[in-house]
Amino acid sequence: MDSIGPVVSLEEAIMELEAGGIRLSGKFEEIESLNKFETRKYLVRVDDGTLNGHPAVLKLYMPSSYRKDRNEVACSEIARDGGVPVPEIIYPGFPEDANGFILVDYVDSLTLKEAGRRGHPRYRNMVSEAAAIMAGFHRIKSPIFGYPSGESGSRCLSDFVFERIDAAIEALEPMKAKSDVELAMKVYDALRGRVETSMLDGMKEFEFVHGDYNDNNVLVDPGKGRVKAVIDWKRGHYGNRHADPGHPVRIINREHPRTREGDLFMMEYDRSHGEPHDKMLYEFFDDVRTLMLSLYGLRTGEYGNLYSLKSVARKYQTPSRIS
Repeated sequence: MDSIGPVVSLEEAIMELEAGGIRLSGKFEEIESLNKFETRKYLVRVDDGTLNGHPAVLKLYMPSSYRKDRNEVACSEIARDGGVPVPEIIYPGFPEDANGFILVDYVDSLTLKEAGRRGHPRYRNMVSEAAAIMAGFHRIKSPIFGYPSGESGSRCLSDFVFERIDAAIEALEPMKAKSDVELAMKVYDALRGRVETSMLDGMKEFEFVHGDYNDNNVLVDPGKGRVKAVIDWKRGHYGNRHADPGHPVRIINREHPRTREGDLFMMEYDRSHGEPHDKMLYEFFDDVRTLMLSLYGLRTGEYGNLYSLKSVARKYQTPSRIS
């Protein structure tokens, strides 16, 4: 578990902002975060001569997310240019270096998850709009894969996918039982044999992917019943679009097992995108995501049994895959 604090302390961030003419006030309330081992968020008020008393979010990055502030800034700009509603970044820091924090506009809203739990009458419309937005930014393409901030360092897209799993297993090794690590490696080996790397590396153009598109990162206006913003772009990258949809479908269906609005999300995504998704790639990336979340949960203690390594392994429990 990460026991140290953010790369930049709250006090250091405040001092740097003041040096740039931005003064913060307010109670500096910490906003509840699902990934407290990656970022810490504080609700503040901004006074820079223009935004007097304007609410904003000061986002501090933990060591495990170091330099992802650069990527979040780059991806937010790409998304905005592509017509995606994103919060304005008030202070992006210095493009050539990692600050360890950013200051973004506060969006007065509910998450899509909260709207669903409250039984909002336009919830299904919000789900459909969230799917259409995702289909829209997947049409943004680049001939180069990886993080727009240039941090990937991988030789090809398949390496980009599997090297992140390698790193997650490596981070797990010092703190977990050998049996957990061995089981993770077996799932990893099974996943490597699941898809032809040419399906990833043979792409001529790479699609713009959010990397963590879920109902907590889609903010909605409860009055208008519309999506207001998509947040948390630190994992954004150019890759394969099938890396995104499995996560929201799984989460929304788990929240609403009777009405299964996650299925509606997928249908609207296919309709809006114009090309049906590839079932094998969809399931492959869904399994990659579940494995990554189970490894993160093992390391940090978060998620409880929501993402279990053993449940992922069970899917591959055949003599030819996992013994």
